Parts: sequence; structure tokens; C-alpha cells
Amino acid sequence: MEQLVNYRDSQAPFNSTLQPSDSLSVKRRASQTVGTIKRLTQVRTALGAMIPKPKKRKASSKEAEELAAEQLSGAIAAAVQRTYLNCADLLLRHTWTVSALAYSYSLEPVCLRPAVQKLAEAYPTLTGRFQRDERGTYFIDGSDSGFSFTCARDDQSCISDLLSAFTLPSSSAPLPINSWATEFVDELQPDQYLNGDAPIFSLRLTLVRDGAILSFSYSHALADAEAVGQLACDLAKLSVGSSISPRQPSRMNLHRIGRTAAGLAAGGSDDELIATLPQYKTMPTSFQEWTDRECECLERLRRDSLRTACAREEGITSLTVHDLVSALLWLLREVAAGNNLGTALRMPFNYIVDQRRLSSLADMDAAPAIPQDHFGNAVQIQVTMPPPFPELAPSNGDQHSAEDSRLTAAHVQNVFAAAACAIHKATQALRSDPTAAATAQAGLLGRMELGWWKGLRDMPGFNPMRDCATLLSGWRKTSTEKADFGQGKPWVVAGKTVPLKHKMAFLTDGPGGDAVRVQVSEFSILSYTKSTWSILQQIPQDGILY
Repeated sequence: MEQLVNYRDSQAPFNSTLQPSDSLSVKRRASQTVGTIKRLTQVRTALGAMIPKPKKRKASSKEAEELAAEQLSGAIAAAVQRTYLNCADLLLRHTWTVSALAYSYSLEPVCLRPAVQKLAEAYPTLTGRFQRDERGTYFIDGSDSGFSFTCARDDQSCISDLLSAFTLPSSSAPLPINSWATEFVDELQPDQYLNGDAPIFSLRLTLVRDGAILSFSYSHALADAEAVGQLACDLAKLSVGSSISPRQPSRMNLHRIGRTAAGLAAGGSDDELIATLPQYKTMPTSFQEWTDRECECLERLRRDSLRTACAREEGITSLTVHDLVSALLWLLREVAAGNNLGTALRMPFNYIVDQRRLSSLADMDAAPAIPQDHFGNAVQIQVTMPPPFPELAPSNGDQHSAEDSRLTAAHVQNVFAAAACAIHKATQALRSDPTAAATAQAGLLGRMELGWWKGLRDMPGFNPMRDCATLLSGWRKTSTEKADFGQGKPWVVAGKTVPLKHKMAFLTDGPGGDAVRVQVSEFSILSYTKSTWSILQQIPQDGILY
């Protein structure tokens, strides 16, 4: 019997309340019918539906119509259950993320069990598996294969003790951070779930002496922290008997934004969009390979940028992945906004923001804002190759000569290099200038623009059109912190993403605006208060902390 949610007990007292449930399948009845049909032939429909040949038997006209309708309904349902990953998901498919919520009160498994069942029905992609179609494109199937929901009791642990024992690592200490939560979460192995034989979502409840720890482990290609925060809030509502609004796993809005940024038509095909992504010569086959590989296209951009006159004039001899990605995303945003890169350099910025709240692209007619209830990835970390440089020149109906195209390409390369160098300089200035740090902590960080920081603005020779105004990520404050299971919101929220893929460093605002957080290496999150700001200044020049 197929099982949707695997309930595992580590303590006897839970056996009475957490026995394996009957099949909680949320498959549509029509898709079950499809599985019983032996002979299928493919027809050319927009859905790619699989329609069976009529059985060779005599049947009344009414029976034939009913059978055809039932089979077609099942075929369409089966096709619709495929949720393809878009450009924001594809480069995250190998990472898994943890959100751990610590509550000062107990959570009853007997109340969570039916809530988890309803949650799986509201979010059908949770129970799917990663698969690849005949083109090699990843999607989440509608197999309803289930996810893990584990309950355990730890009478030896206490949340307050775990927090008091937690200390910041030295700059030379290896990560991970938030180690107090690691023993309360399930590990997901990308090399397993990429083969389609392991869950992409896991839920774990641990009852401790002074409360409960509820952790969500999930593939980042399934969703981001804000989406899972919405899921946690819905689970909390269901556990206390409240209803939730239907969720749609559609990623259509994000598709449109991605296509626009990549210079593609809003109605372009998935193949066109995927073609803009960097490709590996040989795909990684092991977990370790996933953690070691960098995008080859970024290496080319790094090499070309360091050869420009701008880099030589500014004395820039190295550029980090963070510098390159930030400049590339700015370039794509400027092109999508229709700005003329041939005559003016606008404001470069690090476009790593939650598009539900802060998206500039979402203001465009071609890319509407992502709804608050969107389930998926809305944080734009989109590492696509830019369109051919000659095509970036404004079209006025005139024919451009080969020399014009060459000059345009060279100019845009210089613009990109200038943006990358500016981001590099701004980041270095932030690390080395205590005044900039103090100013940020005093409140300008909330403005989200590095160019507003007094420590940079007052620097001799500062040019805002050249020296970059970088947006800082503010996605720490997610809906996860609002998940109330009846007696209050979480006492502590911890989170981290592993493994290392893009070697970046992001600065984010801390709780209450009184700290600066830096996200480095394994995407683990460090919280730095004012008194520990010196640790941030010890980060190596390449922005990578091992």
C-alpha cells in the first residue's frame, strides 16, 4: 500500500498516536485510471497528454463517450502534475535547506498528524520526486510518493541550554553555524533525490524539556525560506482547526520575470529559457562534486573583466563570484528595464531580493508582481548568460555595421567590468571602514542601498554612477517567524542551507536592526552584534570563509 507520509517513532509513548496511516493519496482519481490502461499513444496536445487507443470491443455510443472522457481526463491530470523547475530553481536543485523553529511550549503529535495530512493535500509538490524528461529537463512529478514526518522525545535537551552554549566561531574555524539545531533536523542528500528516489521535503518534531523543536528540511528547488514560512503558518492553522486558502504551485509569474531578464519573449519556450543557463561540460555525479564545481561561464566573465582598462585603472586584480553575479544580475535588470547601456551607466546593484516585496522587475508590465502566497522560489538568484552584446544596443530601425556591433559589445563588456569592480570596491570598503559599519547598524541598512552609507558617500572621489549602490538581502524576516501553534510564535528561528555551491558573501540585516549578518561559504548564517563586528573584517579578500 502506497504511503504518503512516513511516520517514524523513536519513543514508545508515541506509538499510540503515530501509527502509519492509511493511504493519504491526493492523486486524482483520473490519474489512477491512467495507470490501468495498457496501451497509450502520444498525441500532439499542448499538455503533452497521453491518450489511450480505444479498446477493440463493441460499445454503445454513450459508453464510448464516457470512456474517452474518463481516459482523457486522467491523461490531462497526469500531464498537469508535472511542475517544471524554472531558471531560479535549476541552479538550486542540488542544495537542501533547513528551517528549525524552537517553541517554548509543547506541540502535540496527535494534533499535528491530521494537520500534516491536510498540508500534503494543500501542497501537492511536497510529496513528489525530482525526475527528468526526455530532454533532460528537471521537473517535480505528481507521483504522491510521500515525505517523512518524524516525531521523537529528547528529555535530556533544553532549548535554553542549547542557546547559552552556542558561541560564534573564530574566523579560522570551519562552518557550519547554528550547530545547536543540527541534531534536530533530517539530512537530505542531493545525490539521492536528484535520482528521483528520495524525498525532497521532510518534517521533524522533537519534544524537549522546555518546549519543542519543529524542523523543515527541503530541497531549495522546491521552495525558498519565505514559501516554507507560509507553509509553516498553514500547518499551524491546520493544527488548531483553522482552514487555509488553496495554494497553487504555479511558477508562471517567475517564468515571465526570468524570460524578461534573459531577453526572451514572455511566451518563449522552456527550452529557450534553459538555453540561457550556464552548462557544465560534464555533469557532477556525486555529492562532493556538487559542492566543488563553480559555473564555468563566471570564470570566463572573471577573466575577461580583469583584462579591461577599468580593472587596471582601479587596481583590481581579483573578482569574487559575488562581484560577478551581482554585476551580471544588474546588467540583465538594466536590459529588461529598457535602459540604454550604450550611452549611460545606471545604478549597479546586487539583485538578491525577495521579489514578493522588493522586486524592481515586478513593477514591469511584462512581469507582474509575484503574489504573497506563491509557493516556490521567488528570491531572484538567477545566474543566466546575457544575450549577445550587439543585441543590447537600442533598436531604432537603422542598420548597424559589423564595426558598430563590435564597439557595442566592447562597451557593454566594459560596463559589466565597471559594475563588478565597483561592487568589489564597495564590499572591501565596508569591511575596512568601521564608520560604515556603525552607520549601517544605526539604521541606514534599512534603506537597503549601500550607496546611502555615509562611510562610502563621503569617500574622496566617490562617484555614485561608478562606485555602485548595492541592494542588501533582507530575507531573514520571513513568514516562518509567524507560525503560531496556539500558544505563541517561535522562541528561536534557525536556518541554514547546504551544501556550498556558489561561493558568495551576502550581508543582511539582523534581528531588530542591531546586528549585521553575513552569509558565507555553505550559505550558513552568522549573526554579528556590534561587539563582534571585528570578526567580519577578518573575512579573506576573496570573500570566502572556510
